[in-house]
Amino acid sequence: MKNIIDLIGALPKGAVIRAVAASDSMAPLIWKGDVIQICKTSFASIRPRDIVVFCLADKQSIIAHRVMRRTPDKRGYVTKGDANNQEDPWVVTQSNYLGLIVGCCTSTKKPSCR
Repeated sequence: MKNIIDLIGALPKGAVIRAVAASDSMAPLIWKGDVIQICKTSFASIRPRDIVVFCLADKQSIIAHRVMRRTPDKRGYVTKGDANNQEDPWVVTQSNYLGLIVGCCTSTKKPSCR
């Protein structure tokens, strides 16, 4: 997984890379197997309701979840998968932020995030 994280990190701002969603945590918008488009953007450009891509501290997992709100110290964002009942226990910061979801192509007959 570290190679993908390094690859995304090395992309210039505005570059788009495709990846396959590994879970249904963002259903019904993004389903497991959908191809998502990740755009490398600045951390400062994140807004509530955006779907951000980030890695966990172990750099073994990449997550794509929706931004719910900014942290009280304004240094990060709280996220949640649309299909999850609770907000994530981690915070997205500049150091683990990888990019924004800008589109996806569905791999099923379910609605897609166009």
